[in-house]
Amino acid sequence: MLLTGCNNDIFIDDTPPSSSDFEIAIGEGKEVTFATDYLRSIQLQLDRFSYDWTTYNEYGYSQTYNDYTRLYLMDVSSSLPFISRVEAVSNDLTVEFVQEKLGKIKISSLKNISGENVSGRIKLEYSYKTEYVSFTIMREEEEGHYIITALTYEPDISNDFRTTTSNRITINNRGPNTITQSYCVENICQIYVRFETPSLRNFDIDTDSEFPLVEIPTYIQTTETEMVTGKFNGEKVRYSEELSYIKPLDSASVNGLSFSAVYPVEIPPMSAAISNMTISRIIMTAKGSLRISNPISGRSHDLPTTVTVIQPFFYTFNWKISPLDE
Repeated sequence: MLLTGCNNDIFIDDTPPSSSDFEIAIGEGKEVTFATDYLRSIQLQLDRFSYDWTTYNEYGYSQTYNDYTRLYLMDVSSSLPFISRVEAVSNDLTVEFVQEKLGKIKISSLKNISGENVSGRIKLEYSYKTEYVSFTIMREEEEGHYIITALTYEPDISNDFRTTTSNRITINNRGPNTITQSYCVENICQIYVRFETPSLRNFDIDTDSEFPLVEIPTYIQTTETEMVTGKFNGEKVRYSEELSYIKPLDSASVNGLSFSAVYPVEIPPMSAAISNMTISRIIMTAKGSLRISNPISGRSHDLPTTVTVIQPFFYTFNWKISPLDE
């Protein structure tokens, strides 16, 4: 880049960073060089976790900043001395940044037992542009498989509600005689349970080992209950990566109707029985941590998990008889 002044030509070193996107394996490092003309700030960024950043300046002093995802290595608006080394540490990951001189940074991966590849960036802010150096801290490979051992929850449960009206069941009688049929409402009053643990896919899970029974939030009607709300009532299901279905709970029925009730109907000749059903459901969402462990390596991880439970607590059901078209 060439900037021209009134009397003299001004030349600016506009060379891009020596590398802009790369991977770093455990125990390895990568050096990056970049232009420093009109450089205003350097910001280090790491994804996925919060980190404790410890800086070491040119005079041998250190300072730690806790629970951040980014840190300024250099800022012309600051009076801090030159920082020669930075170490970013979380429970599962350690990354070192060594700044030998302004314009040269070496990034080293000291530890990554998180089970994930973690992305990071160096943001270079110039007076006239912004450059990014992107890198990935590769996960450390390990022997053995992980098993799911437990699920713990945060105390708060969010509640939402949905009411639907359905005419999905139709029984035709095209014969000459009256017939009797019946339908059990349990078929469409099941409880739906979905576990979502996005980072679980980053680990080698032992699929031959049965997943454990874990508690889910539910609604149960009691004499003290003033409103429909989700709680942890001891109901358990087996953890699954697929949508689960379980039988509805009669203890949740606010109008006293059983969710396993069977409704018979007599259908005259050349007629149809059409169901008319209204179902009210509570939608409970809870956040927690799924604990996974590797018996061979001895490592354990707590993975953020969201559990959604959709449970019926009220319904009405009746049949309507209608003539069939000839």
